[in-house]
Amino acid sequence: NVASLSVNVVPGLTLDQAKEFDSQAKVGNQIQMKATPFGTDSLGRDMLARIMYGGQISLFIGIFAALFEVLIGIVIGGISGYYGGRLDNYIMRGTDFVMGLPFLLFMILLKIAMGVGPGESGVTAMIVALVILSWPGPARLVRGQILQLRESEFISAARLMGARPSYLLAKHLIPNVMGNILVA
Repeated sequence: NVASLSVNVVPGLTLDQAKEFDSQAKVGNQIQMKATPFGTDSLGRDMLARIMYGGQISLFIGIFAALFEVLIGIVIGGISGYYGGRLDNYIMRGTDFVMGLPFLLFMILLKIAMGVGPGESGVTAMIVALVILSWPGPARLVRGQILQLRESEFISAARLMGARPSYLLAKHLIPNVMGNILVA
């Protein structure tokens, strides 16, 4: 013999949980909860608030890592492209080496080296790893553009007027490359 039993489960909150929403709540009262556009998880926590809180860290890492990698790439690519020769060769071989490093392995080793233990976030280690492994892209782009621009007439004219290489890079070459850097 098989029997079935119909059970009607009424969703509810404990009195302590209800008092978080309405301090005057009593057993049996209905309370009005605030709207949750993404719903709640199994513990009643607002998913939108949790996503926004988690997004702060992601945005922080993404913005600062990208900013630092581009700045380092501009400096290294600018020096390499402007001076050329043996210095350019050494810098580009170093760039090729960095591009060949595996990100995940490097990230794990860097977290260990920085003393980030299990369960810790390691945001600083993440930013450092992203910067160390991501600057070659912007550096190669800047180098290529500067190699093209350094033979231009306006650079030759500035050299004839006595402009130093640092001035040429800062005032003439890098500003002319910024459009391509921002697009990339």
